[in-house]
Amino acid sequence: MLKIPILIEPNYINSPWCLETLSGIRQECSRKKYKMYFLDNFLDEKEGMSDFSDEFCIVIGTSATWVPKAVRALALNGKKSVVVSYRLKETFAGQSMVLMNHYTAMQDLISYLCAAERSRIALYGINPNSSADLIKQQCFLESEIIQAGKQDIYPNLASLENCFQHFRKHVSFYNAVICSTDIVAVSLLRRLHAEGIRVPEDLYLAGFGSSMISQLTAPSLTTASLDHYELGRQAVNIFAYLARQTGAVSVTVHVRCQIAIRGSTAYFGPVQSVKEVPDHPISLDVNFYADNEATSILSLDTLLADADRLDLCILLGIRNGKTIESLADQLDASDATIRYRLHRLLTHNSLPDRTQLFRLLENYLRPDALQDAIDMKP
Repeated sequence: MLKIPILIEPNYINSPWCLETLSGIRQECSRKKYKMYFLDNFLDEKEGMSDFSDEFCIVIGTSATWVPKAVRALALNGKKSVVVSYRLKETFAGQSMVLMNHYTAMQDLISYLCAAERSRIALYGINPNSSADLIKQQCFLESEIIQAGKQDIYPNLASLENCFQHFRKHVSFYNAVICSTDIVAVSLLRRLHAEGIRVPEDLYLAGFGSSMISQLTAPSLTTASLDHYELGRQAVNIFAYLARQTGAVSVTVHVRCQIAIRGSTAYFGPVQSVKEVPDHPISLDVNFYADNEATSILSLDTLLADADRLDLCILLGIRNGKTIESLADQLDASDATIRYRLHRLLTHNSLPDRTQLFRLLENYLRPDALQDAIDMKP
């Protein structure tokens, strides 16, 4: 039986993108009867590592400080990597990559907005420690169809509040914004609404992700849909292929992004695609997950994605101010079942109480969003 060791960047491990990638890995391993197992974070000051017998390791992460260090440590110990979601600049013999085609997706978004006559574009919420975000930034600066410079990039240095305050001073110059992720876009959408700036009337807004929450905001978010599940599947397929080879063989696979057109760009027209161009610049050591607002939106997105139909009905009841007893009666369930389900939703997503849950639902979802989410479930 083929065994697949997996090493994950600690700050990335609970993100919805990582969880979706792992779901793809699990599904493909189950289908092919492979065994996956997780490695502890082995890196120390001397780049030492715990021993494992397999020649290859799947490495999952996005940090421009953590991922190269992990791959280097593996290489120094004679191990080869299949790196997911990160484009390596420093290469070692036999290193392979499974990448989202962020450059092409950014080109597609820019072309789409320009076709809608929204060419004064800001790039918002870029994390300078994210390999993917640096590729998006590079494409934005290299685009030949817009006049964009570094002054049009609004970085997120682990504070969405500060990022917005910087952007707010210049917002009147722009008629469109591309956000680094859906999570950042949800935050910006809420802040723009509080300032009386209308989306899409005043600003078209687009993001990156395949999040459930992007479909449930008001308006819903146009987004470059990133298939992290497919990244996971392809990582397993590459691992299995490499395990059968002899010598220093490497493979790079690109997973294509699709543009989901929604209300934040007034459902304007189709997208035409253009070809990919490479590499990304130097990064800073910034932790996106240190920002409380970002982690709250991530928590809400994870909650919505994991919830089944009964969970969503309970969330809808909480949003509408119903008691446990009235919910139990309405859903034909016992009080104990409703309490257990609610407790699980809160603890699984690190929410202290129903009040905090209500605030999340109220702040980031449109009033009919949960009913729509219920209708999406089988």
